[in-house]
Amino acid sequence: MRWWKRRSARDFAEEIESHLEFEREQQVAEGRSRDEARFGARRAFGNLTAARERFFDSRRGAGLDSAWRNLRYAARGLLRRRGFAATAIVTLAFGIGVNSALITVLYSLLLRPLPVRGATHVVSVTRAINGRYSLKVFGRESMLSYPDYQRLQRESQTLAQLAVYRGESMTLLSGDRAIGVRAQLASCNYFATLQVAMRYGRPFAPDECAAAGDGGVVVLSFGAWQRQFGSDSTIVGRTVVVNRLPFTVVGVAEPGFAGIDMDRTELWIPVTMFPRLHPEQAGDLDADVSWLSAVGRLVEHASIASARVELSALARREDANWPGRETSISVARATLFPAQEDRKAAAPIAMSVLALGLLVLVMACANVMNLLLARAAARRREIGIRLSLGASRPRLVMQLLTESVLLAALGGLLGMALAYWIPPLLLLAAPVQEVNIRLAPDGWVMLTTAGVALGAALLFGLVPALQSTDLSLTAAMRNDSTSTRHVSPASRMRSIAVGVQVAASALLLVTAALFLRATRQAFAVDPGYATRGTVSLLFNLEQLGYDGSRSGRFMDALRRALAATPGVKSVAVTQFAALRGRGNTVVNTNPAVQDSTSERETLFNHVSTSYFETAGIAIVRGRGFSEREESQRDPTPVVVSEAFARTAWGAGEPIGRELADGTRRMTVVGIARDVQSVSLGIDDGPYLYSPAHPSELLGRLLIVRSDLPATSVRALAEREALRLDPGVLVTSRSIEEGMAAAIAPVRIAGLFATGLGGVALLLAVVGVYGVVSFGVSQRSREIGIRIALGATPRSVQRLVLREGGRVIGIGLLGGLLAAAGAAQVIRSLLFGLNPLDATAFSGAALALGIASALAVSIPAARAARVDPVTTLREE
Repeated sequence: MRWWKRRSARDFAEEIESHLEFEREQQVAEGRSRDEARFGARRAFGNLTAARERFFDSRRGAGLDSAWRNLRYAARGLLRRRGFAATAIVTLAFGIGVNSALITVLYSLLLRPLPVRGATHVVSVTRAINGRYSLKVFGRESMLSYPDYQRLQRESQTLAQLAVYRGESMTLLSGDRAIGVRAQLASCNYFATLQVAMRYGRPFAPDECAAAGDGGVVVLSFGAWQRQFGSDSTIVGRTVVVNRLPFTVVGVAEPGFAGIDMDRTELWIPVTMFPRLHPEQAGDLDADVSWLSAVGRLVEHASIASARVELSALARREDANWPGRETSISVARATLFPAQEDRKAAAPIAMSVLALGLLVLVMACANVMNLLLARAAARRREIGIRLSLGASRPRLVMQLLTESVLLAALGGLLGMALAYWIPPLLLLAAPVQEVNIRLAPDGWVMLTTAGVALGAALLFGLVPALQSTDLSLTAAMRNDSTSTRHVSPASRMRSIAVGVQVAASALLLVTAALFLRATRQAFAVDPGYATRGTVSLLFNLEQLGYDGSRSGRFMDALRRALAATPGVKSVAVTQFAALRGRGNTVVNTNPAVQDSTSERETLFNHVSTSYFETAGIAIVRGRGFSEREESQRDPTPVVVSEAFARTAWGAGEPIGRELADGTRRMTVVGIARDVQSVSLGIDDGPYLYSPAHPSELLGRLLIVRSDLPATSVRALAEREALRLDPGVLVTSRSIEEGMAAAIAPVRIAGLFATGLGGVALLLAVVGVYGVVSFGVSQRSREIGIRIALGATPRSVQRLVLREGGRVIGIGLLGGLLAAAGAAQVIRSLLFGLNPLDATAFSGAALALGIASALAVSIPAARAARVDPVTTLREE
């Protein structure tokens, strides 16, 4: 046999036999008989079986062979106990599936690369400006200006391309009707940066972004081409009208691409068309204004860190032209949330959601651990026999862990189905359906799910494996329930697991109750304005190129037409409507002093004279505006809120006070009631109302108060608006709809917490029942002795109920304390509801207490029926 040839089992057996034969011949030569020599050789050699095991364990691949044998043994065991296996797998499937679904949603929002080619090289670019420097913002401070983009695109060596874009709502004229579309102003290298191909035509050409006002072309999304143009293959070269401007269609993007942010984009226009689309802001294109999102593509061997260093150096070089300014550039992997402030704001929410999912997983693992402990009690004799025959404890622990891993793997596979099924359901519950997000799990999510499943297997499998192999062999062979030498630690572990389940269930149930109570509270709260019969109407006048005077004539004519309609009580023009935007400014409450201590930050609104009547906002002191005061400017009469008067002048008389907003002088003529127009349940605080003529409220809101249904008001407004201008698009929303939209996040959170709370309650009840039932079976001999010595069934029941109630009480108390802390975190989402609402806490505690008591009463009743004769006979 060649020396490199692997030894077979037959070779090893022949080698052992040769050793035995040599030893026998030696002993025969010493004068012993053949029989004595044979037995002596065996004794001298030692345990043949142990030698064979050492041989097999030393072979290459022996670990894989052992794992395969363990896996087959575990599979056969689960098939023999299908009820146990099904219960454990379904329990784990829910725990793992909920976490996989949550990870899928959060990953899709915050971490998933953009749906473009070579997405790993695509980055978002934002800036942060510090120091004493005045910056005009038309979006977010972290956005780039157009000159910044041009400079970085021209000078960067780490970015192969840098593109900018900005989303806007625009009006597409199709025949004689106006259609609202979501559009993006984009640099001409936008499609090249993202490597997006065209289904028809071409992307933008570089010369179409050569100068301001250039680029009367448009690229359509594949979906918009299908919906708005009937999949017309001859669309390239045709002219479409967007915001009353003609554009030539040069391309249709490939299917599946709808932009790189949350809103689905339907068409793209060169960013250099901004001055023609917004003549009043034409200078912003070439000014230092933060208004453009930026996305770049790294060169082949560049890293995000090197791009960040280079771009920051370029930005600091530009700071030399702006004394006092310090600019830094942030570069990150591009996702649907490109802004760093969005990611930072979403991080606590993401961690909270994952914590809730992990609570459910821990509860599921605790239940499966208790199932395995109960099964281990039934396998005492089997494990004792295997230990007696020479099996090592590590070998048995590995065998039992293999069974746990198999359960977790099957539960994980079933949980992946939930990960596909749950996220679309969450999306259906969202107030906005048309979002640009992919929720299908990918390889990263599947790998994470596998890690969660493996961690769950170790979490619920290790303690039962160690506990069930720590046996007294003599007692195990007698199948004595006290065969475990260390009962107390395992019993405490089970009790702790159940206590955690009860605490987690209490936390989720209280959170769900608070959200549900807050949803009802939101509709019952008095926001300070009329909530019934009030509709806000928004028009696309600015998109259609209206200037101030033309807008004023349109709004005034429409206001008069609506006011003359039977059933309409009042009509007003406003810059901001309740739950539909806000404005901030700083005013000086003591202009004669010119001191910074007299400056007050306040919300503001420009309104027509009929606004307070139409909105249902009471004037508690003084008066509102008259029609002749709409154009009065020196001083301007204003109405302030009660909160403004309190913070500015305390107990002093506010009527007649003078204010200053820059060079404009104002006089307080009235005090309006505090309202909740920004967030339900929270007063707006200081608020200032200034009169304005409709011509000054370009493209703003019209609010109508009437006895008519909201749909009738919308139809009436559309008919009158189309009579005045066929291109006008009307968007309406009632106050009730605004309130429903405001509470939608809380309502969804409430439904989510209710679902998790219901499952957590079920898991907690099952866990309580399992632990108490297992404890009764373990103590059956003790209970039999008690009954034999004269204990009554009622006293036995009280014993079991007392011990189970102790665990439930401690867990419930811990859960309520945790819920009290969590309620403070979500206080801002409760619409004024007390975070320690007695109804929510007592209702959740009562539901959990009753369910747990029922779970304990069943094994307690069984304990009272223990037959002492049958139990003691086992001794």
